Amino acid sequence: MGLPMWTSPFPLMEAQAHAIVRAFADPSSLDPITEAVDIIARAENFRGAGASTCLAVAKTWVRFVGDEQWISRDELYEFAEGVESETGTLPIKVREWEKECYDLRDEVRSAWEGLEKSGKVREWLKDVGKNGVQDWVDLVYRVLDYARRRSSSASARL
Repeated sequence: MGLPMWTSPFPLMEAQAHAIVRAFADPSSLDPITEAVDIIARAENFRGAGASTCLAVAKTWVRFVGDEQWISRDELYEFAEGVESETGTLPIKVREWEKECYDLRDEVRSAWEGLEKSGKVREWLKDVGKNGVQDWVDLVYRVLDYARRRSSSASARL
């Protein structure tokens, strides 16, 4: 378990943790032969893509490109299906808003930094979280809307 690069790390680690719990709770859920074949095939794919040394394969191993992090999380949750969590049922699939917000993270970060400089952060955060995760998702989209309005008004002044 660890922090792969170019991912949304903590949700991925949560999925890894659930899969680990499943493997410890039910060791027969893992097929050592299938797992070994998958590991060898993945390493061979990296070698075929230009990773010519063991170190290069190791460095590539922790980098997810494109949709790989979402596919990996979905597979981990699928494997862990049926494992209880403190918050109830595990998600079956990565939610679309997670993917979209991840892709827009630089735009959101820049806009949030602008809000911090303006001193309006407390106002924006008021009551966020009282109704759960959706409040935070809504905040991200409000920040994006703010950024885009700010950008278009700056463009209009030019």
